[in-house]
Amino acid sequence: ITNNGRKIAMKKNPSKTVGEFGFCPTFIKAIDLGLPSNTKWANSNFGRAERRHFLTPGDTYQWGCTVAKSDFLEVGQLDKKTWDFTYYELLSPFADPILRRLYEDSNSAPLWKKRFDVAQTEWEGEWHIPSLEQWKELILYCEITKEENSRYCFLRFTSKINGEHILLPIVHYKKSEDGKFELIEGVEAYWSSTFGCNKLAWAFFPCNIEFNFSACNAFQHIRPVWSKKGLPSR
Repeated sequence: ITNNGRKIAMKKNPSKTVGEFGFCPTFIKAIDLGLPSNTKWANSNFGRAERRHFLTPGDTYQWGCTVAKSDFLEVGQLDKKTWDFTYYELLSPFADPILRRLYEDSNSAPLWKKRFDVAQTEWEGEWHIPSLEQWKELILYCEITKEENSRYCFLRFTSKINGEHILLPIVHYKKSEDGKFELIEGVEAYWSSTFGCNKLAWAFFPCNIEFNFSACNAFQHIRPVWSKKGLPSR
């Protein structure tokens, strides 16, 4: 990736093997919650969770951007002063007016999905970022409980239809030698693929179990879904 002729170094993706569910890591499963839309939810977040624990929050991404925040940080490309639209405009759907029109045209949704959905780009198959409607369906058809153990705080979504469940991490922490808990990383929100307006997109905020807008250049987490009908919605 280049920015006005200057290279932005990016790490290579970890090796993946094709299986029943695309090119996702072998421990990733598509959990069937019996939802009316036949949407299946991944059992882990997208990103670094692939190489650690399935309850680890994982990487964060800007909306419509396929480069993780950690990739920028590890090569020294981002600091607090540059977490703005400078890089985001370069890598996002807003970088080119033609691409922006493609997104706004619902008939071009598959093109948008291939170009700007990191779950589809990396895992392929029918994986993608869930739409707002798919998030709402998850809330409607599941019992939600907040739970925690010695390392994680998470939401348990248990299907009212078939009893299957997924766990959605909120906080990852560790216990220090003096017995206090230290925050390692937390989740502010999970992206949906649904754009709002004025460079805002819909997101699910797990702490309050609610939907709201998030600035498109904010770094949020991703929980992929497996669905043939789950094209980005407007």
